[in-house]
Amino acid sequence: MNNKRMLLGFSLLLYLLFFLPCFDWDVRWKAVIALIIIQILWIGRVFPLAFSSLLLILILSFHFFSYDETLRYFSSGIVWLLFSTLSYRSLSLRPDLRAESPF
Repeated sequence: MNNKRMLLGFSLLLYLLFFLPCFDWDVRWKAVIALIIIQILWIGRVFPLAFSSLLLILILSFHFFSYDETLRYFSSGIVWLLFSTLSYRSLSLRPDLRAESPF
């Protein structure tokens, strides 16, 4: 089992342990665990920073805020900036989609 899968599994275990409704943890503990999960995924290079940031926004919006506040997150400029960064990065890494330089 490679390191990325192990880190992803550990992050998923933390998420299930602290965010499932059957376990009732304090909001402060949930916030700390959310940051730890994102740090594991980003520093462990499981996901790029833009994708990890989107995961953090989703975790915070679904577990800490109301439905209306969640919808406001998706309309904010920072979310679209992260989406575009992630899309541009994934497209720039694919050699079959790179444009040939005319020079």
